[in-house]
Amino acid sequence: MRFLRLSPRELLLVLTCSALALTVAYDRIRTDKIYLHVYGTAIEKENSADGWDPTLTNGLDPWVRIASVDVYTNQPFGLLTPNNRWPYIDIRGVVKRRWSGGYNLNVEFYLDDHNLTYICHEKRTLNLEEIVYIDQYHDCYLLSKNSDPYVALGSALRPESKEKTR
Repeated sequence: MRFLRLSPRELLLVLTCSALALTVAYDRIRTDKIYLHVYGTAIEKENSADGWDPTLTNGLDPWVRIASVDVYTNQPFGLLTPNNRWPYIDIRGVVKRRWSGGYNLNVEFYLDDHNLTYICHEKRTLNLEEIVYIDQYHDCYLLSKNSDPYVALGSALRPESKEKTR
């Protein structure tokens, strides 16, 4: 029964490998709740349930939230809102947290409004409150810990405000 008798060095090695395996397993199954906020400029004010902030612009028109989705890391998510093309939205994907920080996003968008139809499959790495422009003038999205889409967009458009709060 030699295999039950471990030297201190072997015991330390077994404990270290076990701790590393548990850390990796925990990281893979742990979920963080974040939000995927999608914004557009071709939205009528009446179709935005929570109003809009005219100071949050792309230089031309104000960004209006067209969708917000609760997203849990490492779990598939989706949203379908057939809203008479104001806009029609179908979003499906998964978000995975990275060891080095940030998130890997694998998402399919189908956005259809009265100006354009946008269909894409994006795989990208991004940080929280980092704006990703689907189209520079019509649609964008971001990941955030903040459930309020306008607070999240405001902090993404004004990164200097993050420095002032520290």
